Amino acid sequence: MKICRLFSNLDPYRQLEPEQLSAISRTYKKTSIPAGAFLVRQGQPVSQIGFILSGTAKVTVIDHNGEEWPCGLLDEGDLLFDIAVLTGDHATANIVSLKSSTWFLQSRESFLHTIDCYRSLKDYFYRKMAMGVRWGHEIFCKDFLPGFCDDRCENFRLPFLQKALQFIHDNYHRQITLEMVARETAMSKYHFSRLFKQHMGLSFKQYLNRQRVEAAKSLIATSGYNITEASFAVGFNDASYFSRVFREIEGGPPKRLLSLSDSTVSKAG
Repeated sequence: MKICRLFSNLDPYRQLEPEQLSAISRTYKKTSIPAGAFLVRQGQPVSQIGFILSGTAKVTVIDHNGEEWPCGLLDEGDLLFDIAVLTGDHATANIVSLKSSTWFLQSRESFLHTIDCYRSLKDYFYRKMAMGVRWGHEIFCKDFLPGFCDDRCENFRLPFLQKALQFIHDNYHRQITLEMVARETAMSKYHFSRLFKQHMGLSFKQYLNRQRVEAAKSLIATSGYNITEASFAVGFNDASYFSRVFREIEGGPPKRLLSLSDSTVSKAG
């Protein structure tokens, strides 16, 4: 895959002219990264950004106790990026190659020069940064409803997104698919999938799983459900898969919720 072809399928680069993409592509270097190598290290300056051409990388955060918390995975076509690229601060997370992978990488200095030359790119990346800060703020607001975004953020007033989020919110416990949600918005699944991730920062599947995990946590912690009962009640049809997804999102197994629930009941008794 040539980098120009990769750019032509990604926002915001798809908005640029071919000759502009060609000029930008020359500032990137195809680089092989071995398994276990850090592309970004938490607490240190970020020296590069780029796109993954092949392979997989994990994104994690180390807390004050030294415990590693998973935040997600980067796959083919995903962007290597940290807010520190724009702010000049130290990285907020680790990005580590899980296996030997190939990347198109650009130095931070070249990236900042590039977005200064193209206003649409600069607007896009700073808007994404603002959305990330807003998302983090929402999580800590007392009126935040886990797994479901309200319409206070401008992007959430988009009609297609309102319809999609409402459909997921109403039907997450059923066996819904990307095709079903896309149909609700009168879009093809490919177009919907791209726009959903663009505005939410998560794929449809990632968002659906987070919605289901939040609901399962409530059932386990407050309604006396065991792990299997909760997993089936929120739409998973495999308890082991639910446990794997739960660990990826929450950083630990669902059984710890049972311990917390039992502790709460004992104190109440």
